[in-house]
This record gives sequence, structure tokens and C-alpha cells, in this order.
Amino acid sequence: MQKSTKLLLGATVAVGVGVALFVVVLDRLTNDSREAALLIYESMQNSLGESVAAGQERLRSVIDDPRALSGENCHLPLSEELAKYKEHHDVFLRIKPDGMLDCTPAGPVDKDVDLSERLYFKKAIESGGPVIGEFLVGKVSNEPVLAVSNVAKNDDGSVRYVFVTGLKLTWLKSVIEMASRDHGLVVELHDAAGVPLSYFEDSSAKRTFGQSSRAELIRLPILPDQIDVEVVILEQL
Repeated sequence: MQKSTKLLLGATVAVGVGVALFVVVLDRLTNDSREAALLIYESMQNSLGESVAAGQERLRSVIDDPRALSGENCHLPLSEELAKYKEHHDVFLRIKPDGMLDCTPAGPVDKDVDLSERLYFKKAIESGGPVIGEFLVGKVSNEPVLAVSNVAKNDDGSVRYVFVTGLKLTWLKSVIEMASRDHGLVVELHDAAGVPLSYFEDSSAKRTFGQSSRAELIRLPILPDQIDVEVVILEQL
């Protein structure tokens, strides 16, 4: 009986040690994954921040061109800037204070296109300055873009026009696929309602991992002042 008790005690201790080691290893793996997730998130933030800053600088260049405020020639600075930076931008547009599209790179607009409900328009009107709008699918490139906007003002400070450009974000798909390939993580972008942005749903990460057995590591806004879109990084269990 004493020998059996010792064997049972030894087995219990061995199991306990094994469980403890498993917990330590699992904790270490989780911590490593969380660290990798944070590095990916910081990389996305930095890249997007640089893209937004460059986009706003180019938008300012358009607004400062006197032709951009004219009637017949409003499209020239829009088309010229787009031609120079077509790898980074989807479009440049001019919108009237009532939200009606007024000018595109192709020329002045002679039909009603109402953009007054767009977040980039409403935020620009409210703030009177450069803003980051929403994620959209570009009508020209059919690729994901982030809208950024700014305003041209009258002498009395009122808004004369809202100018907007779409920043191409195809590089985000590369980040998502890298996270899957190199770290075994799933990277998703969620809108304000918590719905994954549809144009990233066909990423290799989702095709590889599917939707089950995943643990959320981080959920953070894609930029400090951009609460409309969250980066969600998950670990495949």
C-alpha cells in the first residue's frame, strides 16, 4: 500500500509538473504572439500615418493651386496631382459646401452626385481643416482606399470647397498575408459596427485559418484619432 501510494504521489507530481510546464509554454507562446501582434499593429500605424501625412500634403498642394478654385480649369490640378501619384492615390475630387460633387480629374461635373453623407465630407465641414475619413472601395481602382479631406475657405472663413483624395491601401493586404505566413496570426479590420471590412475578407489569412478556434490578442483603433476602424489581431489556437 505504501509503495502504491508513493507511485500514485509520484505520478500526480509528474502530471502536475507537466501541466505547469504546459501552462508556462502556452503563456510564453501567447506572450510571444501578443508581442508579434503589437509589432504588426505599430507597423500598420506607422505606414498608415506616413501615407495620411503625404496625402494631406498633396491635397494641400491642390488647394493652393488657383486653378483648383476656378470653374472651367478646376480639373487640371486634380488630374496633374493624380498623374504624379497614381501609385498612391485613387482620385482627387472637389465638393461644394452642400455636399454635391463639383469637379473631378476628368472635368467639372454637370450631374447631381450627393456626397453629403460621407464621413470625410461631414468631418471636414465640422472641423474646417484636414481630416481622415472612412475606408471605401475606390471607384477608379476598385481597391481599398482611405479618404482624407481638407477645405478651401472664403475670405470670411466659411468653407468654399471640400477637397478629398483616396489613399490606396493595397499594402495592407501584404501586411495581413505576412502576419499569417510569418507569425500564424489573423489580422482583420473592423468598421465602427464591428463588421470586418469586406475587401479584406479574401486574404490568405482567412482562407487558411477559417473562422473558428481563434483567440483575440489586440483590438485597437487603426490611428489614435481614427476610431471608426479597428485593427483586430487574433491567434489561431
